[in-house]
This record gives sequence, C-alpha cells and structure tokens, in this order.
Amino acid sequence: LFKFNILLLLILSISSCTATDPSVDGYSIDPNVKIALIVICSLVCAVLLGYGIYYFFKRRKEEETSYMLKYANEDLIKEILPIIDNFERGIKLDDNDLSDEVSKFLSGFKMIYSNLIGVLNKNEVKEIVAYGVEFDPTIHQAVLMEHDEAKPSGVVLEVLQKGYMYKDKCIRPAMVKVNE
Repeated sequence: LFKFNILLLLILSISSCTATDPSVDGYSIDPNVKIALIVICSLVCAVLLGYGIYYFFKRRKEEETSYMLKYANEDLIKEILPIIDNFERGIKLDDNDLSDEVSKFLSGFKMIYSNLIGVLNKNEVKEIVAYGVEFDPTIHQAVLMEHDEAKPSGVVLEVLQKGYMYKDKCIRPAMVKVNE
C-alpha cells in the first residue's frame, strides 16, 4: 500500500504540469506520456477503492457471522420461556393439602423444571433481577404503576412476569409494577 501511495504522488506531480510548464526538473514531458500517467493514476485509484470496499465488506461479513453464531439459539430459548412460566405456575400450587398422586405429579414437574433451568443456565440464560431494584427501561417493561410511601420512587414493587438475559442481550424484559 505504501508503494501505491508513492507511485500515486509521483504520477500526480507529473500529471499536474500544465502546457505553459512543459518540463519537470528540466525534463520535457510528452503529452502521450502525460495521458498515460493520468490513466495509470485513475486505475491505481480504482484498484485502491476496490480493495477498500472489499476489506470493509469482508470485515462486516465476519461481524455478522460472529453475531449469528453467538445468538444462534435465541429463537429456541424464546420458545422455551413460556414453558418455563407454565411450570412455575404449576409448582406454585400448595402441595401440602393435595392427594399423594397429585403430589407425585408435582414432584415430577419440579424435576423437569429444574432440568430446564439447568439447560438455560448452561446456555448462558439468566433471570433478570427486578424486585426491589430501580426501574431500568432496557431490561424492565412497566405494566402498572402504584404509589407506596414506604419505598422510593422508580423502584420495582412487583414482578408480574420474569425477564431473561441471553448472554449480554435482553431477550425478554421483565414485566413489572413500578412505584410512582
């Protein structure tokens, strides 16, 4: 690239001579040579421009491929999250006053739930901590607002639906009730 720059400067300095100044450093320049140098200069510029376009295209393509590979499982994880929500609703049932058969089903649900949570953790899916923290619009979705004198303004009072982060990206914001 450095050689191209020197060649380009040389060609530009020679081709910039005018008809009133037909010589450079005591040498006269044939008009045909001058035209040839201008053509060479334009071709060198075209090659450098093409190289630059190719380089930026290649870098952008590598970044896109890296992004796609990093978040390849995102759609699958988004489909699993409602299933996790349903398991959590089922587990919230009080198993103290249920019959033995229902308690066995509930313990099976808990095992399946813990396995699903393990798979999500292995794939770098983390639950967003929302209760009691200050509202952050990048990871929280305010659904309701309520006034509570005991807590500061802008603090999450209740989590209505859990939110999740996949690696460093919020794939589902937490639905929350915020203090006014």
